[in-house]
Amino acid sequence: MKEYIIKIGDEPDIMGNYPLTEKAKELVRCKDCQHQDDLRYEVGGKFVCRKGHGWNTDSFFCADGEPKNS
Repeated sequence: MKEYIIKIGDEPDIMGNYPLTEKAKELVRCKDCQHQDDLRYEVGGKFVCRKGHGWNTDSFFCADGEPKNS
């Protein structure tokens, strides 16, 4: 299953639908991200990924998430 981040307009169109304002971007959770691997380190009592983002669980995500290469 894939999840996406979408941005929609504030006003519905004539059919009552809210149009996308940007192309949908895949949401990548920490557990599936190439930046969250064995190189995690601790800073100030919390773990961060190679991008320097703090995370608490594998279900967390951030704007810099990139899928692991297959």
